[in-house]
Amino acid sequence: MAETQDDEWRPEQQRDLGCPLLSVTYLHAKREVTLVLPEFCCTDMRGAIEFAEVRFPEVGRIATIAGKIRSTIYARYRDGGEWFVESYG
Repeated sequence: MAETQDDEWRPEQQRDLGCPLLSVTYLHAKREVTLVLPEFCCTDMRGAIEFAEVRFPEVGRIATIAGKIRSTIYARYRDGGEWFVESYG
């Protein structure tokens, strides 16, 4: 039987992120979360921060990767401080 488009695996949409999530990695020593997304996807900044903080309260940096490209890095000014975009694209 031929495989159809409906038979393809599709990652589940993550409501808070605004896109599907392929994987999550946390580096404890760096307090960095990496969110891997499908190619050409982008995530909502607030959604990415809330997603990471719920799972890793001590997180200080969040990197997003869309496909094979490092997309955006969010970081805190200080522990528990405001988040900002460290780099984009």
